[in-house]
Amino acid sequence: MGILETKVKKANGNPTVHYRLNKECFIEMVISFLRNRKNDHIEIEKTLTEITTEITTNSLSIEKSSFFENNEVDKVSIEYQQKIGQINGDIAIQLEHWRNELGDELVKKAIDIAYEQGKRRWSYIRGILKNFKEDGITSLNDLEKQEKKKLARRGRAVAQKMAAFDAYINSLEE
Repeated sequence: MGILETKVKKANGNPTVHYRLNKECFIEMVISFLRNRKNDHIEIEKTLTEITTEITTNSLSIEKSSFFENNEVDKVSIEYQQKIGQINGDIAIQLEHWRNELGDELVKKAIDIAYEQGKRRWSYIRGILKNFKEDGITSLNDLEKQEKKKLARRGRAVAQKMAAFDAYINSLEE
């Protein structure tokens, strides 16, 4: 264990590096420094570059492993990045929330719908997901049933408009 520990945590939706000083190790280093001060040189175990590289590598591996715990998160985030754009910390947290709420397939479907509509904004996708939740849609099967109902309603509405138009044309002919 080193003198300085780092952890990446989410603060206000953004990754933030938190530092923790190991007091015992620090005291040992100070004592060692005071002892070595009598000598012309100071013994250093690692260079600053080595320490920085080690900390950065550990921080990145911790951050990646905590967010991409399983392959599905990765698939959803890849889909978002390919069709919509970069994922920031806030969007990552919200994507995770909606994945837990509705499932991976519906989140991917919402991304697809936004992409097909040319609406490449997180707010549009969030609106689609909220509508899914309000409409009680919990699977792709539920979504397909709802779309069929909408088409049937539109078909009836078009038929009624056509009947009204025919009646109007007939009244003009008389």
